[in-house]
Amino acid sequence: MHRAAKLVYLKMTYEVIGTVSQFEVHALIGSVTGTFTQKYEVEFVQTNASDALPMSGNPGYLIGRPIIGAKINVTDLSSLGYLGNTGSVTTILPTSNMKLSIKGVKQQLSNGVWNILAGGSCGTILQGRGHLVEPIRFGEDVYSGCTLSLSFLEQFTRPEMDWTTRCVQYQNIIWENLLNPIGITNEEDRKGLGINFMSNKPDLLAIWPISKINRSSEWVPIQNLINNNFPTTPRGLNGYCYQLLIGQEIEIQYARFGSMIFPQNQIIGAKCNYIYGDVFFMKPNFNIEITQRVRFTDVTPLAETREKLRPYFLVRLPSDFFYPFA
Repeated sequence: MHRAAKLVYLKMTYEVIGTVSQFEVHALIGSVTGTFTQKYEVEFVQTNASDALPMSGNPGYLIGRPIIGAKINVTDLSSLGYLGNTGSVTTILPTSNMKLSIKGVKQQLSNGVWNILAGGSCGTILQGRGHLVEPIRFGEDVYSGCTLSLSFLEQFTRPEMDWTTRCVQYQNIIWENLLNPIGITNEEDRKGLGINFMSNKPDLLAIWPISKINRSSEWVPIQNLINNNFPTTPRGLNGYCYQLLIGQEIEIQYARFGSMIFPQNQIIGAKCNYIYGDVFFMKPNFNIEITQRVRFTDVTPLAETREKLRPYFLVRLPSDFFYPFA
């Protein structure tokens, strides 16, 4: 009997620019006999990176739990003290909600969820109440949104504007409602008022609820995002806005892994599509509905049923097994 390292754990801590700041080696020593299996584990941890994300299952997503999102953060090396360096580094940060307190103090809430509009009026920003929003929950298809009144839109236009300029202004307002809504949840603060926050949209989704932000392989990019660039410019004529952005459709693909009895749900893809339409704005008391649709698609390959041939048994009998016979 001998003593040897049965498990070796390597931990590398690195800065945001990629420099390794610490290297640790841990070993589990135990008694072994003959041939044994030696395991190695390697983990990379970013300095000051937080893994405080909501648990929506372990390891797979549970139905009804919020999906986990993150944003891509690009940092110039010059801003980190490397003067004259034009390069940049890319890191992953959890999506954050900027909480707006009663006193106007902003507090960062890093909870990693992806909030969407959940009914009510889109024009409540001016009253400081915000929209009603809810997180996207795994496995739950949603058709929701909010309504935007013409009287609210007219506050941002002037009578001398031509209709193309008006339509562009309308679309910018709609886009801000979809991209960065100032939200209000069903929760209440100490004074009984709703918690207002500005919700950031994610660039990536975690394939597992336990995905770590320092492992890019555990995140999938959301396809067809229009985060910073405005959508296609609409055309306006005689009260009509043609090809005006009026909604967003989100498709999330997932697959079931592991046991067929207790499968683990894993997100493998996500895509955003944008809904455009022709809208006539000359109706009295007109309201436009901004919609957000969420659809989950199961892309798990079908299990194949295969029936194998009977096993062949080679039976060896003694030479005199059938002897003697009368």
